[in-house]
Amino acid sequence: MALFLLGIAAGQDDVRAADKESARMSAAATEVTKFRFGHEADRDFDRFPDGWSRRRGPDFPGYIEVELDLDVGRSEPGSLSITPDGGACAIYSDPIRIDRIHGHVFEGWVKTEGLRFDAARFTVSILDHRRHRISRHVSGAVTATSNGWVRLAVGPIKSTPEQHFLVIGCHLVGSQRHDLAGRVYFDDLWLGRLPELQLHSNFHSQFRRRDVPVEIRSKASGLEPGHEYNLKLELVAGEKTILSRDFSLGAPNLARAVNHPLLSISTSDRMPIYAATDRGSLEVTPVRLSAAADGRSNETGEILWKLDPLDYGYYEVRATLLDDGRPVLREMTSFAVMDLVEPVDHGDFGWSIDRPTKLGADELASAATQAGINWIKYPVWQQAVDDPIAAGRTAVLIDKLGSAGLRTVGTLNHPPRELRAKFAHNWKGASELFTLPSDVWLPSLEPVVARYSSRVRHWQVGGDNDTGFTGMKDFESMLEVLKSEFERVGREAKLIVPWEGGRPTAAITPQFPLVFSRNSTTLDSTSPTWDGPHAHWDVLTPLPRSEHSTAVRAADLIRRMITARTSGADLIFAADVFDKEHGLLRDDGAPTDLFLPWRTTALALREAEHLGSLTMSPGVRNEVFVGASGASIVLWSDEPVREIIYLGETAKSIDIFGLQRTIPKDSTGRQLLDIGPEPLIITGGSEAVARWRTSVRFENGRLQSQHGEQRDAIVGRNSLNQGVSGTVTLHLPREWESDRDRWEFSLGPGEAFRLPVGLSLPPNASLGTTPVELEFSVVGDRPYRFTVRRTLEVGFGDLHLLVTDRKLNDGLLEIEQKITNRTSPVEVLDFRCSLFVPGSQRQIRTVTKLGSGTDTKFYKLPDAEAHRGKELWIRAEQEGGRRVLNYRWLVGEDWE
Repeated sequence: MALFLLGIAAGQDDVRAADKESARMSAAATEVTKFRFGHEADRDFDRFPDGWSRRRGPDFPGYIEVELDLDVGRSEPGSLSITPDGGACAIYSDPIRIDRIHGHVFEGWVKTEGLRFDAARFTVSILDHRRHRISRHVSGAVTATSNGWVRLAVGPIKSTPEQHFLVIGCHLVGSQRHDLAGRVYFDDLWLGRLPELQLHSNFHSQFRRRDVPVEIRSKASGLEPGHEYNLKLELVAGEKTILSRDFSLGAPNLARAVNHPLLSISTSDRMPIYAATDRGSLEVTPVRLSAAADGRSNETGEILWKLDPLDYGYYEVRATLLDDGRPVLREMTSFAVMDLVEPVDHGDFGWSIDRPTKLGADELASAATQAGINWIKYPVWQQAVDDPIAAGRTAVLIDKLGSAGLRTVGTLNHPPRELRAKFAHNWKGASELFTLPSDVWLPSLEPVVARYSSRVRHWQVGGDNDTGFTGMKDFESMLEVLKSEFERVGREAKLIVPWEGGRPTAAITPQFPLVFSRNSTTLDSTSPTWDGPHAHWDVLTPLPRSEHSTAVRAADLIRRMITARTSGADLIFAADVFDKEHGLLRDDGAPTDLFLPWRTTALALREAEHLGSLTMSPGVRNEVFVGASGASIVLWSDEPVREIIYLGETAKSIDIFGLQRTIPKDSTGRQLLDIGPEPLIITGGSEAVARWRTSVRFENGRLQSQHGEQRDAIVGRNSLNQGVSGTVTLHLPREWESDRDRWEFSLGPGEAFRLPVGLSLPPNASLGTTPVELEFSVVGDRPYRFTVRRTLEVGFGDLHLLVTDRKLNDGLLEIEQKITNRTSPVEVLDFRCSLFVPGSQRQIRTVTKLGSGTDTKFYKLPDAEAHRGKELWIRAEQEGGRRVLNYRWLVGEDWE
């Protein structure tokens, strides 16, 4: 049955995006407070702003000068100034009381003079009722000498139920070095509040039956009296909006909305869009928006959006709150419609998580199960030492994952704070720690091993991007120390080491099994293959969301999953699945647009055996796998191609976004496949036909370019689990000859066959590969009729004819012929060469006594443009022998 994966998109954007967003919305916010640093800010005349405090500590020296400058200001005289003197400085406001129904946005102005190393910025910290920090939000930074006053912003900052106070910070921060001179000014600090916008769905877990409508509740709170608010709701599939509605939220009552049909959408140019439904509806709960005693609105208005069941695919629901036509807040929820799968105990796909997630253990286990994975890399080092509460949550998470058939790889990528501080300015990864003597890092591993070794058997030293172990001095000695520590405190452990792709591993021979893990943003057939006896994992980082379309990113990810699978990787991981640019999940567990492409491929290939590729139409690339659900084939082509092939009675197609289709067939029962750049996955194919088809080949597969019959044989194996009978018919190119073209056979289960055949080439057979077809008619448990395409190579491996053409400056066509003799032992050969030009007399060249090496001859024809696109033919016949070399080509194909 089909289900929904559904969740709310949340979390802070990166600093630059937050600055831009808050700048746009400040005008729509209601002022909470503001700070100016003139005379009124210093009523006790100590030249320090009243109600503010200064941070003290080793990194924040007290000798740095902080004071009110009553002459320099942005909008009026007065500012808070800091004079750098070799250290950092932080000044904080008193806690500002805030409510729990508003979000907030902050802006402030900074002016800098003469900075080289330091930077100025703002922070906004949210505190609970005990004044413990819940979250910290950082603005952009200003360094060097600014061109006047620079606006910095923070937000919008979403509300949390625990928030009670807010603190503003003005900071001078440095890196490796600090300035000893210069000046920084802060002024015109402003804090505003914003309404809150929420999206809630009717799911109790992340998954929902396809036949149960999805209900999305959009709730606006903290609406200010006297404002004209509108709420815009959109249902988006792919890159197109299926449904868009606007609602007025003006007091005293919310406007009513009427039922509205969902539009029927076909496919877009770049990405499929699915809407297999007739209607959806929108309902508004009228709520009076009354004002509280402080003038704020404390009521909420709610809109209920009911979506009828949708077809397989990825969807987004977007909500935008507008104030007087200006966007104030945006929220988005995403969901994927798909078939539910049950947990399995084994698999060869996994996820990597770089930082501890706030997602609940049940939610993560459920999402991972539906993603077709069985392995999760999870960071365990820092919290095991620094945060016992977080360490306990991690232990619960690992237990939950284990119950769902998911194995955890403990990642030692983020060390404890004290150990990390030793590399505060030049941190390149955890590998740096392991270059130090073991007594530096070994003690911090003891609590990690003690806490998790009963649950975790696999341990990765360093993060996926940490290639510092490659070429490390005394690498194997370090591994021996690590291994002994795990076995001393815990149980037998397997170590995983991140490794730079393409660097050899065969020479590394520890006294225990080792796994090398390669992180790849590009992986194709030209990538170096793994070497050595060790186990190998591939970690795939999808293309960045900000630079590529969903269709391009999805197709690239699937092709790299296929490449990793066929190149012998033991396990395949998706890198940092919560990453905003590359991830498969949002922070709250909602799917991104790459979740379904990953899932579809992982489920099709999980623990499947790779059989190889089928010979198909030119340009069609494919890989064939067989697993528990039968045969699966992944196909793609740079140009659109229709392929006609029999794959089995129950084969179905699945596109990269999970849309399942019944494959149309021709009158003979063969499937009609429309193949393009986006990979197409065929599942449920006949395993017997796939194995039979990939086993069939010509025994030699190469014919010498000469007169007379040459012997070869068709070989293969009965892949059915019962005896069969049938026929095979050989279809050759026109003018080719064979001593027979049809055979009958009777085979037992798994029995091999060999069908001898004599082949004769026509005088004009060209060098290179020539396609042939073998048509099988097999009777087993049912009749099977399928075609196997193969190629025969024409030409000697030790004799080669190469022809190139070029247009000369005078307009003539020059044709260059090269015959290379690599016979061993060397034969001295003579050839009579003829150039055949349609409508013209042929030209003759003679090759005399060609020993080891290359002979070059030239032909010239008038008017190169007149011959462009025409087929020409060079034939080289051995004098006194049977060798014949033919070469046909189209003039001008390579002129560009």
